[in-house]
Amino acid sequence: MNNAAYTLIKKSEWFSELPDEVIELLLERIKRHALGENEVLIHKGQTDDSVFLIEDGWVKIVIPDEDEGEMVLNHVGPGEMVGELSLVDRRPRSASVIAISPLKVLELTRDDFLHVMETYPMMGLHMLVTLSKRMRFVLTYVEQAVQWSHKIAEGDYSFLEDHQDDTTN
Repeated sequence: MNNAAYTLIKKSEWFSELPDEVIELLLERIKRHALGENEVLIHKGQTDDSVFLIEDGWVKIVIPDEDEGEMVLNHVGPGEMVGELSLVDRRPRSASVIAISPLKVLELTRDDFLHVMETYPMMGLHMLVTLSKRMRFVLTYVEQAVQWSHKIAEGDYSFLEDHQDDTTN
């Protein structure tokens, strides 16, 4: 694998604190993939268990929505990971991940992840910290949506004005 992949892994939130020898183990096991714009990297409900590190390009993380076709949960780009929940719990994918630009990713399967983690168990702690940060993001998102829905139910749309002021400054 090249120096660009090493640099990307070393800068990623998931792996930044790993020793060089552990990153070398990761580099021996990852696979590189390229996708075009609008290609699906992960399908909601899929039962595979790989995690993907975005090397170049951007993706949107979506779930189906009756009215609009899909609800975008987040956009992520270079250095970010997607697919980590299935890596941990081996359950079907909870969302789809779709390229919104040409995309290059590095794939690490659960088996390869566990092999590396046997060598460096602290990698599991780094993963838990990152998952905790993502969970906090999701909880903040859900909390805001619940607050807005209560206000809408009460006929109070003042939060729209407040939000518009934030985006125009």
